[in-house]
Amino acid sequence: MMSNYVGAIKTLPVSSLVTFNPWDTPRFAEQINTASLMGEEEREKRYQGIMKVVDTWTSAKWGKAFLETMLTGDVPRNEDMPDRDPLGDWTTSAIADDTAWSVVQEGEENGNPE
Repeated sequence: MMSNYVGAIKTLPVSSLVTFNPWDTPRFAEQINTASLMGEEEREKRYQGIMKVVDTWTSAKWGKAFLETMLTGDVPRNEDMPDRDPLGDWTTSAIADDTAWSVVQEGEENGNPE
């Protein structure tokens, strides 16, 4: 289980996580129930998804990627980094699509950013 507010949530595969908003008590309780009733096979599958990232992106690899970016100024492609923006695909397509972009702007004008 992982809070929606933890930075690592951007790094790990969403399909491997049981996420929750700690301020939303009823849904938080539902997620605890979901996690506690999850079968062993499903838990193992999720664990393997998480460990694939954890084993691949060690602190040494993170440090090396950071230093290479600082030295070269070349920012790695988003899909090459585990800490991608989870809304990246949506925001890119929304900006490219005038219809979606106008809906976003309309909502902001009405005081509703969603």
